[in-house]
Amino acid sequence: MSEWLAIILFFIAYYFIIFKKEKASVTTFLIGLMIGLLKIGNLKIENASEFIDFNTISLLIGMMIIVSILKSTGFFQFVAIKIVKISRSNIYKLLFFLYSIIFLFSAFLDNVTTIILFTPIILLICDSAEIDPKPIIFLAIISSNIGGLSTLIGDPPNILIGSAAKISFIEFIKNMFLPSIIAFLLISFFIIKRIKFPKHVNSKLNDFIQIEPSTLITDKKLMKKSILTFAIVVTGFVIHEYVDYELSLIALTGAAFLLLLSNKNFETISKDIEWDTIFFFIGLFSITYALEIIGLTNFIANQFLYSNLSEVSIVIFIFIISFFLSGFVGAVPSTMILIPVVQKLIFNGLSYNLWWAIALGAGFGGNLTPVGAASNIVGLSLLEKHQQKHINFFEYLKTIIIPLSFSFFIAIIYLVVKELL
Repeated sequence: MSEWLAIILFFIAYYFIIFKKEKASVTTFLIGLMIGLLKIGNLKIENASEFIDFNTISLLIGMMIIVSILKSTGFFQFVAIKIVKISRSNIYKLLFFLYSIIFLFSAFLDNVTTIILFTPIILLICDSAEIDPKPIIFLAIISSNIGGLSTLIGDPPNILIGSAAKISFIEFIKNMFLPSIIAFLLISFFIIKRIKFPKHVNSKLNDFIQIEPSTLITDKKLMKKSILTFAIVVTGFVIHEYVDYELSLIALTGAAFLLLLSNKNFETISKDIEWDTIFFFIGLFSITYALEIIGLTNFIANQFLYSNLSEVSIVIFIFIISFFLSGFVGAVPSTMILIPVVQKLIFNGLSYNLWWAIALGAGFGGNLTPVGAASNIVGLSLLEKHQQKHINFFEYLKTIIIPLSFSFFIAIIYLVVKELL
């Protein structure tokens, strides 16, 4: 009976995740609690650490606090205007520099924050230059998701994978930076040039150059303190395996230290923490743990173990599942489904590259649909609000199909090469 209850609750949760995004976090958290109330898998608050990954939760909260304080200083607006000046009103240079900064920021900040910060700047630039913002925003979202794939802290699925597999910050970069940067450069050089702009666009951008970047900084002293703290935290991530500190401990320490320096407290900063994301994660941890307890994830893993597929084929198969699941269900829930499956496969002697298959699938597959990743939803909602017009799926797909195809085949080639070496 408990098996059927767990499966029914799982499908209810994923119905809301796919079709009712605005209610997904509350519903998922509630279903996680219901699993405990129904005593499926003996989930109790006292043994929460057995099924909730507090390392992931704490790392997310710590980074959210640091980014929030840095954002309040005007640093990101300063960087955006500086990019416009460096491009010297050349639209193609401007887009390349802009997407490069989005890629870089997304590698160390969460994608949603990066998109929230840069979308208004992009819309302002497009309005000033009198150009259609849709393809510009679409490619910004793709750059953000690809950048997020490149580091352990760049995207929530990476954090989940790193915590489950005990992958270090450096090891993750060594394996994921190459396919990320190749995909990004291909998109930058081949796709940006395909966008047609009116002849007057560069002259229109001259108006933007008149803005003095330094005027956008609201607190110079706090900005310096925030950048220094952020740099120390990232350095801590790089050396964490040598000093034997968890990433979450480093992030939370940096966050608490910066709160003290900024004269802020937890109450004032709480509005900038994405509580929906935190409680969504807690609910998903409970649901996936219940599925593991009833043996569903073992059943899926056994289908691969007892098949006649080669290791290379299984790695590619897991990537394809992760890619399409992430596109239609969402990168985070898809990753949580696949993690226990991959753990079982690796425990039984299959390739360690299965972790990279999930990561690549989540990072690239999140671009597949407007709801594939949280950054897609946020970026497109800001665009729709600006244009007062709904963006349909085919309008989105028309722009992203070529970069999506590039990233799909880059991932497959990369995984095959890693398996054969």
